[in-house]
Amino acid sequence: LTGERAGGLPEWSSNVATEYWGGVESISGEWYLRGLLNAESEYYSPTYREDLDNYLTMDLYVGLRSADRNWDVNLWVKNLTDESARLKDRALPDIPDYENSVMVSSPFVVFLRQLPPRTLGVTFNYNFGSLQATVILWVANVISKIKSVSYSEPWLGTSSEVRSGY
Repeated sequence: LTGERAGGLPEWSSNVATEYWGGVESISGEWYLRGLLNAESEYYSPTYREDLDNYLTMDLYVGLRSADRNWDVNLWVKNLTDESARLKDRALPDIPDYENSVMVSSPFVVFLRQLPPRTLGVTFNYNFGSLQATVILWVANVISKIKSVSYSEPWLGTSSEVRSGY
């Protein structure tokens, strides 16, 4: 054992939620503003043998609901600050070098999990007695991220660029 923590697990994680609300007499309901902070320490990557990114995200919700909580509608923004972080990776298997009859370490790494980009949406909830219906509409992924990674292939004598997005 190397003394490093297990791959894919943060050393710590935390979240804080808060809500502020007030009455809306004309609809016998209330408005609310809800915030959620999520934070995690860095993840250890066995592939790189180093820590990946730590992060802090903020989600905001603003909505209206009935006083008896039978219905609720809210607009939300998840990952308000558009934080990005790689959370889990894996090295691809070695590549055969047929000319020299050996296996060469792959320069490629697959990111299995990363934070989603800033996203806007609307959620509608309605309670039908013991049954609840929820409709969630994702309005948009506000910023489409494209990451580029440069790598070299010494056994081929070339240099390439890999682009990935979500």
